[in-house]
Amino acid sequence: MNLKIRHLRAFLKTIILSLFLIIIFCSSCSEKKIILENKYFLYEIDNLGNNIHFTDKTTGTDYLANEKNSYCASVVKGGKEYSITGISLSGSTLRLDFKDAEATAKIKVRKGKDRIKFTVSEFKGEV
Repeated sequence: MNLKIRHLRAFLKTIILSLFLIIIFCSSCSEKKIILENKYFLYEIDNLGNNIHFTDKTTGTDYLANEKNSYCASVVKGGKEYSITGISLSGSTLRLDFKDAEATAKIKVRKGKDRIKFTVSEFKGEV
């Protein structure tokens, strides 16, 4: 009987550990989106820098044409345009990565009632 209880406990520990790992894996793989908004509009970007939505909050109209990919930023290096490869938001600062151009930028975001102001606070790389 003692052996059955030990096997049951080991089995339950395995199940709990498996569920924990699944939760960790799923949360780390989830696509994080950046949402910049004010009273009038909502701008949504995925973690690779793809524009997802640019929505008028008054009418609900999404002005972004979804049939073609568009990016929130690009840089030009040596006469060639490079699209963004990653973006993250920390506080009020966006970090933009351009891996193919070997460049990064930090953008300060300030929200106003009817606008959002972007200011380049740091740029690393040659363009």
